[in-house]
Amino acid sequence: MRTFRRQYSSNYSSVSKARHDVATFARGCGLLPFDVGDITLAVGEACNNAAEHGHVSAGSFSVFCAYKKGELNIEVTDQGTGFDPRGKGERCEPEALATRGLGIFIMRSLMDDVSFTTKRSGTSVRLTKYTLRGVPADGESASTNGLAPKTGLGAVHDRLKALLKLGRGQSGHRREEG
Repeated sequence: MRTFRRQYSSNYSSVSKARHDVATFARGCGLLPFDVGDITLAVGEACNNAAEHGHVSAGSFSVFCAYKKGELNIEVTDQGTGFDPRGKGERCEPEALATRGLGIFIMRSLMDDVSFTTKRSGTSVRLTKYTLRGVPADGESASTNGLAPKTGLGAVHDRLKALLKLGRGQSGHRREEG
């Protein structure tokens, strides 16, 4: 098993460093670039939440990664008072779209499992990615039409794009084409 652990000061400049460190760890474990991209974005969202909502005076957040047999677990822990995660980020309705508030939705969309633990001492989010999932054997195609299904960041991008288009259509804000 390979592991990584680091503590960061509770500020936004630390989020970039944490994302970079986790991406370096994931690449070092042999993960494919598309998985590393998904993981990096999801970890960035978790760290943003830890820096913003878990902030206490002179506080910090920590990142722990463990990789074993095709499973990467990442835990981001802060010192804040926590929140009730039930129902958060499971769906994204067009009328609920805003410039903020999509972090948990993005984490759940990119990772195979996301769970939260809230205690008086802080909140911990656990992100899991199964890296051997969907790997075709002997170079065979992953689908019958020869194209692999879009997953991860590409799937999230397409879904958010569709939701934004739907939201603009419902609110009457359509761009003139021509």
